[in-house]
Amino acid sequence: MKFKKISCALAAIMFAVAAHGNDMPSNIKDAWGNPKLISESWNRGKGHDSSTNMPDQTFWMSKKVRAANATDEAIVIVYMARRVVLHGGYFCATQLRSRNKGSSGCPDIWTQYQNPAGDFERTCFWLCEPGYTGENCASGTAKSADACKYTNLSADTLLKNIDFQQTGGYDTATVESAIHDAGARFVYSNTTRSSDESDVILLAKSYLENGHGIVASPATFSAHGGMWNADNYSDEWLDCKYGDSNLTVTANGGGYTTKILCMPGFDGENCKTTLCKTCDDPLAKYNDATGSCSDCIENYIRNKAGECEKCPEGTTAVPDKNICLECKKTEYVKNGECAPRAVIGKNVLYDCYPNEYANDFKACVSDTCTNDIKVKCITAQKQIGTKKCTNGKWGACTK
Repeated sequence: MKFKKISCALAAIMFAVAAHGNDMPSNIKDAWGNPKLISESWNRGKGHDSSTNMPDQTFWMSKKVRAANATDEAIVIVYMARRVVLHGGYFCATQLRSRNKGSSGCPDIWTQYQNPAGDFERTCFWLCEPGYTGENCASGTAKSADACKYTNLSADTLLKNIDFQQTGGYDTATVESAIHDAGARFVYSNTTRSSDESDVILLAKSYLENGHGIVASPATFSAHGGMWNADNYSDEWLDCKYGDSNLTVTANGGGYTTKILCMPGFDGENCKTTLCKTCDDPLAKYNDATGSCSDCIENYIRNKAGECEKCPEGTTAVPDKNICLECKKTEYVKNGECAPRAVIGKNVLYDCYPNEYANDFKACVSDTCTNDIKVKCITAQKQIGTKKCTNGKWGACTK
């Protein structure tokens, strides 16, 4: 492992950990296809000469940026397993960074893992293959609704209240040592060139549409030298004339094993089933069809951040379309669209007047009704009677 310009105490931690925490158990490696490092292909003076190993942006939660306090270094946020097990991993939003000791000529570069700024801990979950659950993804299914979580997994929702850690306060010791000790890297500290460093880690490549899980894949994270072009993400070596460092994340050409991993409390094909029927969010409600708290309470819809938000006054929520629909006063919402209201004659209004409850009155003046319910009405003899709903239509008003 190359010398890193960090404190003596931190260096002692890193090297001590490296001495005993380097080997991920072979059975775990086998479970993920025994992933190998994807070697970069370079041609000095011409830059990257192989399109197969260009950065795979599908792994990125955020756009790659320069570190504000080190303009020669690049950082990106990903959803990473800080611990890998046979049937899943413990995933958190994690910042990957290419560190650079060199200031001129050929740079000296290495990989580094950091906590993002903000509330990153709310993004951390054990995500497991169907049929496995809980810490270390043990065999079985969740036994209690206490295990249920309702965060919609997506780059947008996971990045809420999270940003780049750019100026000081890096929690390097905690994150780096945790990744070493817990076995979060299949392959690490391997160099593609004398001044570079590359690791194979486990990341979320994509998120399930229902928000209940991810498609996880090993990926090669490389920190390497060269000039970085922010517009087209290209890398150039240029005979060591630049001291910049860049990073790439790719699974392209690696033949890595991918797996669908589910949120706690979710299971089955594409993580569709769950035992969770109560919702932590008071604005959400459980939907049997989706097997989650995917719906919002009446007249609320989900915003871009995945939160339930009340529809503006004068509009009506259409949950199936996740929109707030505005209709004219002469219209009402029917099957997710604005439909003209039926014209109610004064005789019908008069016949239904005895109903003291608004819902009974509304039902009485409607053309259709729910079978077997009864409401009050006025008979032809001007007496208070009842009428019953049969086959979706009201019968005659009788005493």
